[in-house]
Amino acid sequence: LWGVQGAVAGTLLDESKRDVMVIAPTGSGKTLSYLLPLMVRLGRPCRSAFKLFKNGDAPTPGEQGIRAIIVLPTHELALQIHNEVLKLCEGHAWRTMLLEKATEKAVIDSAKSEEGSVALGLDILVATPERLHKLVSSETLPLHE
Repeated sequence: LWGVQGAVAGTLLDESKRDVMVIAPTGSGKTLSYLLPLMVRLGRPCRSAFKLFKNGDAPTPGEQGIRAIIVLPTHELALQIHNEVLKLCEGHAWRTMLLEKATEKAVIDSAKSEEGSVALGLDILVATPERLHKLVSSETLPLHE
């Protein structure tokens, strides 16, 4: 790791769960400084390709819901970061979604199973505060620690 990533990786990976704020110029690696530790902390995709295609088992409770949320101030920045997440996930079974008007209905429809429990299995959800607040405050998208 180098630059920004090297400066914050240890803090983001330790168990102290401290907040980190980074101010650095464009192109310095801020996005990877939090995406890489996030993916390391998540470990593996919620639904591995082996599980999806080999035995077809239903997801376990740990594979349901949304495992990580990245909140960004503008739609343009959320789109940019989501594209970076997609690049990191390419060729793997990571499930990620950008919460926007076009995908909001899919999140709502998938967020609850027939029994009313969270069924959506996403590793990373990228969202803006306004759209995320709308779903959380309407209890359409319950969040748990």
